[in-house]
Amino acid sequence: MANDSPALGVTSVYSGFTFHLLRHTACSLMAAAGMDPAVAAERAGHTDGGALFLRTYRHLYEAEKRTQALRLEAKILADLAVIWTDGEPETENPLNEAGSTDGRTWDRISG
Repeated sequence: MANDSPALGVTSVYSGFTFHLLRHTACSLMAAAGMDPAVAAERAGHTDGGALFLRTYRHLYEAEKRTQALRLEAKILADLAVIWTDGEPETENPLNEAGSTDGRTWDRISG
């Protein structure tokens, strides 16, 4: 690099820096931000629909596993609620909300 001066013992902070490292950093940031792998791969210029992107950056999607598990749980609970009830959700007094204007709920009512 032009800023390197080996004779003076000074090297640039950019020594060894390549465009590929910048590209890798951008892809890592997209994955860590939770960007859809297919979209991130397209932004990186990949044409494989995200397969290479996922092979390389899958470890950065750990939080996605929990999100997907929670979505599955919500779906199952919603389906069970329909099976176990008359199918109509209770909208008048959702859980953990006051059943009346005095702020008391079923779990805090004293006799």
